[in-house]
Amino acid sequence: MSGKLTRPLRQEIDSLGRADVMAGEFTRRETLRISAGAAVGTGVSGWTGLASASVAESRPLTHADDVEIERLASLIIETDVDRVVDVVVGELERGLSRQHFLAANFIAGIRFQGHHYAYVAHPVNVVSNAIPAKSSLLPMFCHLEALKTSRGSERLRAIDKSKIPSIGIAEESFQVAMRENDSDTASLAFLALAREYGPQRAYDRLWIYGAGRNHRSGGHTAISVINTFRTLRAIDWRCPETVLQFAVEDSAVGRALGSDLYIVNQDRAACVAQLPPAWISSKSRRESVLDLLNLYRDSRPADACQKTFDLLQRGEVEAGTVWDALFLTTAEMTARYIWVGSKMLAGHSITCTNAMHFVYRTVHDPVTRLYALLEAVEWTTSFLDRERTRPALRKRSIIDVAPAKLTVDDKTPDRIFSIIPIRRRRHFSPVLLPEADRAHELAFAWAQQNTDHTPFIQEALRLVCLKSTTEVHDFKFPLALFENYRHASPEWKPHLLAASVYVLHGTQIEDSPIVKQARERLKLG
Repeated sequence: MSGKLTRPLRQEIDSLGRADVMAGEFTRRETLRISAGAAVGTGVSGWTGLASASVAESRPLTHADDVEIERLASLIIETDVDRVVDVVVGELERGLSRQHFLAANFIAGIRFQGHHYAYVAHPVNVVSNAIPAKSSLLPMFCHLEALKTSRGSERLRAIDKSKIPSIGIAEESFQVAMRENDSDTASLAFLALAREYGPQRAYDRLWIYGAGRNHRSGGHTAISVINTFRTLRAIDWRCPETVLQFAVEDSAVGRALGSDLYIVNQDRAACVAQLPPAWISSKSRRESVLDLLNLYRDSRPADACQKTFDLLQRGEVEAGTVWDALFLTTAEMTARYIWVGSKMLAGHSITCTNAMHFVYRTVHDPVTRLYALLEAVEWTTSFLDRERTRPALRKRSIIDVAPAKLTVDDKTPDRIFSIIPIRRRRHFSPVLLPEADRAHELAFAWAQQNTDHTPFIQEALRLVCLKSTTEVHDFKFPLALFENYRHASPEWKPHLLAASVYVLHGTQIEDSPIVKQARERLKLG
C-alpha cells in the first residue's frame, strides 16, 4: 500500500473544516499512512503553516463535571470495601446521578485498576439501560464490586501536557509515534488533535489501530478502542483527556503476535474498489453462511482471510453472510469448551468480533470497513486455532444441536435458567457440562418456538445483575453476544440466543454480596 496522499494536501486540509465531513475521510487516509514500512504521507508537514496553533494556544478539553468525577473516582478507590456501598449510597442520596456514577467507576478503572475495569463500563451501561428503572443502579454496584477486588495504585502514565505539540506537527507526530509504539508521544500528539478537532473526530484515527493491533491474547486493543469510545459517549464526553490518553496507550502496543497478516489485510482492504458494489450488502445466504462456518472451523487464519476476500471479490458472498458466519463461529466456540468455567479466548473472540463489527457499522470509509471485516476473520480464526492446539475444545455444533422436547411447564425461560450450572472463572471441571448442554438444548427449542425472544434476554440481564461475580467478563461476554445476536440475520438468532447459556449465570449461583447490600440500602426489596 502506498503512503502517499490520494488528493492534494490543500484539498484535504480544507475538507477538515466542512461540517459534513465523514469519519471515513480521516480513516482512509490513516489506513494508507500506517501500512507497515510506509513513510508518513508526504507533505503532512505542510499542516504547520496552515494550522499553526502553538502549545500555548492549545486549550485543554474539559467538562464542568470533570473535577467532581475525578473526586468520586478517588473516593471509590480509597474507601474500604466494607464501607463503599454506604459511601456511594450517601452520594446518591445527595443527588449523584446514574451517569455520574458510571463515569466515576469508568475513570476509577482507567486511573487505578487497569484495562478490564475500563472495558466493562460499556456493557454495564447497556444492562443499566435495559432493565427496569428502579433497578438501573444495580449494574453500577456490580462494577463497583469488581473495582474493589484489589487496592489500585495510579496506573495511568503521567505525561507532561506542557509538551503537547502544535497542531501543525501533531498529525505526523501521532502516526510516527504509533508506528514506533511510543505511547507518551502518541498521547500528547493525539491530545493536540482532539483539542483542535474534538474528541469524536480525533477517535477516527484510532479505529484502524484497534482493528489491527490485537497482540494481547484476547483481542483487547479492539475492545479498548471501541468500548472506551462508547462509554465516553454515554457519559457525555466527561474527563475526555483522561479517556483519550488511556485509549492511545492501549493502542500503542506494537504488531500482532509477530504475525504480518494484518498488513496483508490492509493491502486487501486498499483494493476495495475491485470488489463489486454489493459486497457491503447485509444480505445473507444460508448455504454460504454454513460454508464459511466450516471454513472458519478448520482453516488457518491466512487461508480464511484469503478465501473470504476471494469470495467477496467474486461476488459469491456479501458482508452480511460473513458477519453471520463470524457470529456463529464465536458463539459456537463457547459451546465447544471442555469445561463450564472460564471461556478464555472463546469469550474474547465474541467481544473482539463485536468490536470489529462496531467499527464496520460506524465508519463510512469502505477501506476501513473491509479492513475491520477481514481482521474479524483473522482474529476469530486465530483464537480458534490456538484453542484447538491447547486443546480446549470438544466437538459440538450449535447448528446441529438437537432441540430438547419442551413440556407444558416450559412456556417461559425460567426452567432454562434453573439448570444452568454454577460457573466460576477458575472452574475447569467438565463434570457440569451435561447440565450446560441440557440448558443449551432447552434454550434452542424455546427460541425456535417463540418469535419474541425478549423474555429470555430480560431474564438473562436480570440475572447478570444479581449473580455476577467480581469477574468482569460476566458482563462483557453475554452483552457482546447479545449485541451480535441483534445484528445477525433472523435465521441464526435462535442459535446465538441458545449458545448464550454458556456465558450466563443461572439461578443456582448465589447473589452478588454487594448487590444484595445495595438493594437493601436502596430499599429495592
